Amino acid sequence: MKYFLWLLFTLSSTYSFAQKNISEHDAVKKVATTFIHHVLKEEYDKAKKLSTSGTQSMLDQMKMYSAMIPDSMVSEINKQRKKMREATITFNKFTFGENNKNSCTAYFVSSERPKSEEAIFLIKKDQAWLVALEGLMPNQSKTQEVTPPPPPPREPIAPKNSEREH
Repeated sequence: MKYFLWLLFTLSSTYSFAQKNISEHDAVKKVATTFIHHVLKEEYDKAKKLSTSGTQSMLDQMKMYSAMIPDSMVSEINKQRKKMREATITFNKFTFGENNKNSCTAYFVSSERPKSEEAIFLIKKDQAWLVALEGLMPNQSKTQEVTPPPPPPREPIAPKNSEREH
């Protein structure tokens, strides 16, 4: 009987953990997919609702750049965007933070570019997953300061012929 109760407890705990893990994957997948579709549709205000403040700033810049596209390029860009919007997104892997389960990098491929794996970073804030594109960028505070090399040695300037005569 003790063995049966222990087995039942172990299985229920494992099932509960697996269910939570599956629901986290589904939540991350839903937010990431929705965010990507909003950006591809140029619905930047809707995408901002699913993102951190740093990503919101990036979306504001994207919106500004989109408005500056020359008319001669608009039709070609719209064709590319349409292809991308119609593409299927398949998530391959989710990597949750080791110590902090409130972060996740989701890896995916698009049917438009099936050999190119992409990544999107999300953080959990107030029980909601938010896209944090700045999380995939190199951390500026950790980069070493690079000092420029010294200038090359200067060659002495020879006096002009007129100066030599005096």
